[in-house]
Amino acid sequence: MIVESKYNTSQLSTLSDGTKQMSDAWIQGNNRLVNEVGQDLANDILDDGYTRVVARILPDGSVTYKQLDSSGNIIGVWTP
Repeated sequence: MIVESKYNTSQLSTLSDGTKQMSDAWIQGNNRLVNEVGQDLANDILDDGYTRVVARILPDGSVTYKQLDSSGNIIGVWTP
């Protein structure tokens, strides 16, 4: 699972090249995944597949989760 956390109304970003945060292109681009977890674990994650989730932390401390597709678009509620 790969999770991006956002506070309150903060949104997922889109890079100047049109790549959307949490899309496969963003996760795998610029060695982002490798830099976070190392080459061996990155290979395992990419080989086994992963679920993309955005966690929204609200001012009252509650957290909601949404699952994303490979393009970084919300496709539904995710329940841990």
